[in-house]
Amino acid sequence: MRLDRPDVLFLVPALALAALSGGCSRNAGPDRPTADRATEPPTAAPRRDIVTTEEPLYSHANEEIVIRDFFQDRRHGFFLDVGCGLPVQDSNTFYLEERLGWTGFGVDALPEFTRKWRRRRPNSRFFNFLVTDHADSVEVFFRAELRVRDISSMEKPDKGPGGDTVESEEIQVPTTTLTKLLDDNGVSKVDLLSIDIEGAEPLALAGFDIDRFRPELACIEAKPRNREAIVKYFADHGYRRIERYQRYDRTNYYFARDPGTP
Repeated sequence: MRLDRPDVLFLVPALALAALSGGCSRNAGPDRPTADRATEPPTAAPRRDIVTTEEPLYSHANEEIVIRDFFQDRRHGFFLDVGCGLPVQDSNTFYLEERLGWTGFGVDALPEFTRKWRRRRPNSRFFNFLVTDHADSVEVFFRAELRVRDISSMEKPDKGPGGDTVESEEIQVPTTTLTKLLDDNGVSKVDLLSIDIEGAEPLALAGFDIDRFRPELACIEAKPRNREAIVKYFADHGYRRIERYQRYDRTNYYFARDPGTP
């Protein structure tokens, strides 16, 4: 094309303008360039199936991996671990604190766990209380012999898990409710509630204002005699049992808020 003709001199800028204009029109249409798509929100990461692909490191059974699966290894939550026992061995919450930066309260009626928790669980707090539906009294608790210490309870244990005779001693322990414990220590929200207190779970739940603290997940030991009462308690407060976890843990029931609950 010759550029010494006047009509061509006017044609070149016009073509350039048209090209720019046409490009803008195409960008406004449905086939936007990749650079525009970068402003769209990212796709959520796929859910990890932790409960079937990993093994528990600390909990007595599969509690640890069920809890991890529910929260998808979320960092920096708050747990309330009732009947917590030792700080590491058989703990439902040590992985959360050690690996994921959670904090929380451990509560147990046995005072000998106090020093161990302070040493091994520096980011959490331990409280020596008998958790029930009332507070501010001192009551009897039965400490089972060392080999079956985890069956210590409010009721005198006569038989161990294998049916053998168990020795125990009476100790005096101050009582509290979970609501009072949380209020006294300025806690307004609980992410994980874990309760394992040898059949006294309904009493502990009766002293817990679940509608105010709204735990996202509850892991509750459910002995046969208590199962109906536990399920009713959670249903009455807008929670549903997570049936998916039953095949991995037949000792505890897991509850989450029903999506339809306001």
